[in-house]
Amino acid sequence: MRFMTRTLLGTLLICLTLGLLTLAAGSLYRAAQSEAEGGGRERGARERVFAVNTAPLVPVRATPSITTYGEVVSAKSLQLRTEIGGRIVDFSPNLVAGGRVAEGEVLIRLDPARVETALDLAVTEEAEAEAVLAEARGAVALAGDDVRAAEVQRDLRETALAR
Repeated sequence: MRFMTRTLLGTLLICLTLGLLTLAAGSLYRAAQSEAEGGGRERGARERVFAVNTAPLVPVRATPSITTYGEVVSAKSLQLRTEIGGRIVDFSPNLVAGGRVAEGEVLIRLDPARVETALDLAVTEEAEAEAVLAEARGAVALAGDDVRAAEVQRDLRETALAR
């Protein structure tokens, strides 16, 4: 069985080789025939010539008219930001693009509820801090009393030891 497979494979390779050699020989034959006929290499296309209408050049002073579309934007711009966030309840009618505002003019008014809440929280935190401070001062005073009592006990024990 191996003999048959190898024989068929060898025959196939020989046929492919002979076919390729035939193609190469035909290509060489056509090239030699073309050279013998004087054809040789084909030349590139000839230069193309176009016919155009011409007119004499006459100098003229022309003023161009340019139409453009777009948006004119200021080179300087200002961004307003508040130190705290909140809901805007009122703003100045002069607060528009290109509007003029006077010095000291109120531009926007925020809802005061958020600020009032923050103030109340700060007052509460301050009161808590003062209470903690008073408690700490009391603890320091008690600790001082404990130190003095310990010193008295030490003195008594030293005198007892000396006796």
